[in-house]
Formats: sequence, structure tokens, C-alpha cells
Amino acid sequence: MACENCVSTKAIHNGKPIVKIEYANQNVYLITAVPIEQEGSRYAIELFKDITNDGVIDVEGKEVGEIRQLIERKNNMIVRDAFTRIFNENYINSQLPHDIYKAQEENRKLALFLISIRNLKVINNLFGLRVGDGIIKKYSKVIKNYSRNPEDWTARCGGTEFIIVLYDVDTKQAYRICKRIYDKLYKIELDSKQRSTKIEFDIGFHILDGKTMTADDFLLAAGRNIYQNADDPAGKKTVMASTEIFPKFLFTGREQEVALLLLEGKSNSEIAQSLFIGLSTVKKHISGIFNKTLVKSRSEFIVKIKEQK
Repeated sequence: MACENCVSTKAIHNGKPIVKIEYANQNVYLITAVPIEQEGSRYAIELFKDITNDGVIDVEGKEVGEIRQLIERKNNMIVRDAFTRIFNENYINSQLPHDIYKAQEENRKLALFLISIRNLKVINNLFGLRVGDGIIKKYSKVIKNYSRNPEDWTARCGGTEFIIVLYDVDTKQAYRICKRIYDKLYKIELDSKQRSTKIEFDIGFHILDGKTMTADDFLLAAGRNIYQNADDPAGKKTVMASTEIFPKFLFTGREQEVALLLLEGKSNSEIAQSLFIGLSTVKKHISGIFNKTLVKSRSEFIVKIKEQK
């Protein structure tokens, strides 16, 4: 595994200076990586500053091991998700390009799994952020168990997404891993008062086998290759979950989809884009939803749905 906090790689990827702290020769150093561009290529220059006596890290009277632990905690704040303690987007930006290059150089397979919680915004709107935060913690606990080898790792990105990066995994193994993850995540339920609403999620994966691509393209490829559980043909559980959110209203299938996006706070144009329908069609479905729920506005609709829970 590359350095957990490789500031040069991160600076090149983000196009801005990145810092970290190191301890060497009984001194504490602030390392700043500054990105530069020359002849169309990006590089990074690392600048070192002795901050031993600046009070950033209190080293007086401390053993070397204790000093290193303090510095590690400081640096971990940069690359670890504060809520779940798995890696964050900063780490993804530096480590994933390294792993892609390493897998190609060593002629090894590299698998990336992308797990997305589809309806977390809906759950947050219905039951509050505390419930949504509980889901994030439970999902991260399951997902981090799949990082068992030193080269493998897991991370949280975008608030509602997680990734798992594993070396030496072929397609058949990847499907088995998806199945195990699916089975574990599907067992995670909301508390008894909210149990009628199901947590909806997707698992996608992509395997690099002797080829190279950018980190962004790797993530996109995993997001497009969605695992379909054999026990859930054609997304039956997704439809069931939508029905259970609106059990009292005779919504059509399309109205259920529009209603879910309304709960996420999507605008009419965003709903049209998400469902590949016209604005006039969106307005027609919203009108039907409002008529069936006896409300006159989006805010009234959200309150009505919360009340039925």
C-alpha cells in the first residue's frame, strides 16, 4: 500500500497545495506539496518546515512512540472519514491512481466495488438525520470487514457511497463477494417504528485486468455494472419498498418514482432528467400525487408522508 497520506499525489490530483506532518531526527516537520504544471504535465514540489517549537504538536517530555501516535492522529484526520473512521475521498484521490498503476505494472487484477444507498435522503427527510447516520454506521461496519489484506482498503465517498478495493479478484469471485455483501446489507433494517420503509441500495463492480484507466473512469465503470441479486429479479424489492412508503395512496408506478424524488427535494427539471421524461409529464404526475394525498404543495406532501409513518 502507498503512503496513507501521499501529499504529492493528492496535490497533483486536486490541483491545490496539500499538507501533512512528519517526525524525523527528533524534529516535527510540516510538509507542503505544491502542484506545478510544466510542458503540459503536472508535478508536485514538497516543501519542508521545522515546526518542532511552534506548538502544533507538543513533543516536550514525550517518548518517540507517543509523538508518532500524536502525528498519526493528526494525519488520519486528513484521510479518514470522521464519522465512520474508514478512509475518505482524500485517500481515494491519492491511493486509487497508485493502485491502478501498480496492478498494471505487476500484471494483477484489481477489483473495485461501489455500494450506493439510493434512498438515504428520503429516509433522512422522513425520520431525521439520526436515523440516516445510524444506517451509514451499520453499512460501514459491514463494508470495512472486506478489507482483510494489507493491500486492500475501503472508503466512504459522496456521503451515500462506499468503495472496496481488492487485489487479485476475478469476475467469478467478484460476483460471490457481491452476493455476500448484498445478503448482509439487506438484513440491515430501520428501527421498528420505521420498518415499513426499506433501505434501497446498489452494488456495482469493475475489474481491471491488464488494462489501465483513470480513477474517475474506474469508479464510473463500477457504477454502471450493477449486481442483480438472483432473488430480486427486475428490482422487485425496490418497487415493494416504494409501495411500502406510500401504502395509503393508490399511486401508479411512475407516480411512486416521482414521489420518491419529491421526498429527496428534487426540482421538476431534476425529476425529468432522472426519469427521462418531459417537464409537462412531471407536472402531470405531481398534480396526480397531490390530488391523491389531498395536499397543495411539496412541503404539505412531505409533512403528510411523515405523518403516516
